[in-house]
Amino acid sequence: MNLLTLASVAADPDTCTSAVTLPIGQEVIFRPLTPQDEEELAVFFASLSEQTRYFFGHSGNDRDTARGMCEAINRYYKLQMVALADGRVVALFQFSVTFPDCDIERFRSYEISLEETDIRFGSCIADAYQNMGLGSKLFLHMADIARRFGKKRMILWGGVLADNPRAIHYYEKHGFRILGEFVNETGHTCHDGIMDLLPIEA
Repeated sequence: MNLLTLASVAADPDTCTSAVTLPIGQEVIFRPLTPQDEEELAVFFASLSEQTRYFFGHSGNDRDTARGMCEAINRYYKLQMVALADGRVVALFQFSVTFPDCDIERFRSYEISLEETDIRFGSCIADAYQNMGLGSKLFLHMADIARRFGKKRMILWGGVLADNPRAIHYYEKHGFRILGEFVNETGHTCHDGIMDLLPIEA
């Protein structure tokens, strides 16, 4: 099986497109972000509560953030996936295949060497779609995509805030090991996390 690349996904988004059904019967399409999603992505950011913005780490201008993400497609070593319900963006899941020096140093302090087969992962779900099982369904698809990129481990993008126990439980439920604490650039205490990805079955 040929491994996915950012270029191959940008050229053929259907390779990573899937659908999930919520308990309420609503279908959600999960696919790579496209340049045409800028308006809906800006609306998504504008809809987030202050708490969700805080937990996700979004404090910028909604329109500028959406435009920057759309312009970054197939650039900057990032894969950005959106979940759409009735044409509206209701979740954003992200990968990055590069690591800043601060991540490399922190994980080295845990005696973990970050490799090319590792990937950073982050997510954000609209308030109205939280606690509906959407995050768990989409996480399974993200883990599968990571494997198809040839990745063997995922680490939490920017860690998880120590005062977000629901997110910590979510990540642990899906196989992340919570590691040591660190203080992020905004002065908040976070936990690092890492999980092993089971290989793709032949």
